[in-house]
Amino acid sequence: MKKTIILFSFLFAICYTLNAQRRPSRTPLPGCQFMVVTEKAYFYNADHIGTRARFVQRKGYLVMDDMVWTACKYSDREYVYVEFRNQKGQVTKGFIKRENLEMMAD
Repeated sequence: MKKTIILFSFLFAICYTLNAQRRPSRTPLPGCQFMVVTEKAYFYNADHIGTRARFVQRKGYLVMDDMVWTACKYSDREYVYVEFRNQKGQVTKGFIKRENLEMMAD
């Protein structure tokens, strides 16, 4: 009986945590919101070769006025690591050229 209660509690905690992570109402870190200011802003992957990173363009892109978020710690001189949540709640992560983004004021 005790094992069943512990197992149930463990499963409940996992389900609760997963459900909390899927909520679209989660807010980004303050001061880390960007808006796309170009017609298309392509996502890039970073391939690391030794100490250098090479950025490879992906098929996916954002359009003007899309909003993205970042932890403000993953950035390069030319690229910013961002997360984008679409209307279905799906999250896309990757690098976008800094010139395609404008940081939004708090």
